[in-house]
Amino acid sequence: EYVLKLGFTHVEFMPIMEHPYYASWGYQCTGYFAATSRYGTPQDLMYLIDYLHRHGIGVILDWVPSHFPTDEHGLIYFDGTHLFEHADPRKGLHREWGSAVFNYGRNEVRSFLISSAVYWLDKYHVDGLRVDAVASMLYLDYNRKEGEWIPNQYGGRENTYIGGLGFGLKWDMGWMHDTLAYFELDPVHRKFHHSYLTFRQLYAWTENFVLSLSHDEVVYGKRSLLNKMPGDDWQKFANLRLLLGYMIGQNGKKLVFMGGEFGQWNEWNHEVSLDWHLMGYPLHGGLVRWVEDVNHLYRTEPALYELDFDQAGFQWVDANDADQSVISFLRRGKSTDTWMLFVLNFTPVPRWNYRVGVPLKGFWQEVLNSDSRQYGGSGQGNFGGMETVPLRYHGRPVSINVTVPPLGMVVFKNVPSP
Repeated sequence: EYVLKLGFTHVEFMPIMEHPYYASWGYQCTGYFAATSRYGTPQDLMYLIDYLHRHGIGVILDWVPSHFPTDEHGLIYFDGTHLFEHADPRKGLHREWGSAVFNYGRNEVRSFLISSAVYWLDKYHVDGLRVDAVASMLYLDYNRKEGEWIPNQYGGRENTYIGGLGFGLKWDMGWMHDTLAYFELDPVHRKFHHSYLTFRQLYAWTENFVLSLSHDEVVYGKRSLLNKMPGDDWQKFANLRLLLGYMIGQNGKKLVFMGGEFGQWNEWNHEVSLDWHLMGYPLHGGLVRWVEDVNHLYRTEPALYELDFDQAGFQWVDANDADQSVISFLRRGKSTDTWMLFVLNFTPVPRWNYRVGVPLKGFWQEVLNSDSRQYGGSGQGNFGGMETVPLRYHGRPVSINVTVPPLGMVVFKNVPSP
């Protein structure tokens, strides 16, 4: 499937290598050098990637050596021997998926897989590769009970013994699970689970993370992003705008699966098209405008991406206001003169006269408000921004008094004093 995310600067292509079973979503591929014929010719795919590049959109391809299907016309038992896979099922079979495991210890197998990866980078000009189910490749006891796996030569469970795999980014599954669990709660209960929002900052700098709201979260009864949200329709959309805005504000790269950006009601189904017609309805159209605007802010404000993987790029203002279910934090880039302030309210009760400490005096311009009427909100905000007052707050020398809309996020940018 080609996964296009409106307004985002990257496109994730789910596996486009040739595969026999459509319901595998392309993850059970048999042609490691062949683009699937379902959507056109190889030249069509090359043209699409080139077209996206000309419009400033990068392309990341799902590349899936962790899934090795057992179809007889594929590579398994290729020459009558276990050439590509382990012979012993304790090493060579994923019982959960019914697929085989490549023998990564063989030079020829590694060469084959590396050649496949390079092929897509070289011939199709994709900008990066996303490798699925890496844990199943790393750990010999992955999803195996005692006696169903064989230790490595050192007696350990690792398939590699040296640290570091050369990946540039890692999906932050902890953030994904905690955040979605929090948003599914009725707002009246959220104050008791405030740590779901704040725990991530204890480990956010240990690796280079992608904040992922992927295809896995909107299938098999998990419900679409919009349908996960509590409340009436207005609250559901407000919650989803808040979720996507919160993701943009956090440090780390971002990923949203198709349908989430316009509020698909139904779960994703590989057999049917997305419900694109929904974009013609006001709340869905407002959500699309919100996604476009938060992504524009992300692309144009260095404070949101320059120090994504550096602790200096993020500061809590207040992580502990659980009673009101409000969090506030600052982002900055390499310049210490420009700061972005995020204040988020996770209840449907507006927070008026909410005081927030800031690092610099002067005018703080409201540059984004998820409750604006153009997005489908109630229109509560801060009339363009606030001037600081010399009142020390949150350990900072000056502060501003703001309105935080219901189920809303407001973003401010300091305007340096002359």
